[in-house]
Amino acid sequence: DRGPGAHIIMDTLCDYHNFDIQWGNHDILWMGAASGNDACIANVIRMCMRYANLATLEDGYGINLLPLATFAMDVYGDDPCSIFVPKMNFADSEYNEKTLRLITQMHKAITIIQLKLEAEIISRRPDFEMENRKLLHLIDFKRGVFVYEGKEYPLRDTN
Repeated sequence: DRGPGAHIIMDTLCDYHNFDIQWGNHDILWMGAASGNDACIANVIRMCMRYANLATLEDGYGINLLPLATFAMDVYGDDPCSIFVPKMNFADSEYNEKTLRLITQMHKAITIIQLKLEAEIISRRPDFEMENRKLLHLIDFKRGVFVYEGKEYPLRDTN
């Protein structure tokens, strides 16, 4: 999810008779996404936006990002989304400034979607004991602060 070609590696491994894999948290996340879990899907897309790795989603898995791009442009068209700029080496980037701006907007949009989807799961499954991970309702958008355990923290992004 952080670099191009993950799908190529998986296709190559499928040609081997056997091999050992050490699964990590990102692998489990991708399996959850492949199983259709909406929160996992949003998280996978968010990670790809964070590292400007659209090729894995579009070319490797045939995922159409146009609906997310359209939504992001509509909602965040006038928003600089500066804290959502992809983490990458811009000198080596194949993306022009306009495309990077769109990826930045998509990154912000999918981040909010992911947080909302995770909050739904937490509400639906109190047995997970993850109420402390629901944080969106603690944001005071009018004042631009996040209030946690009685302390206020200024938001880095108020759009």
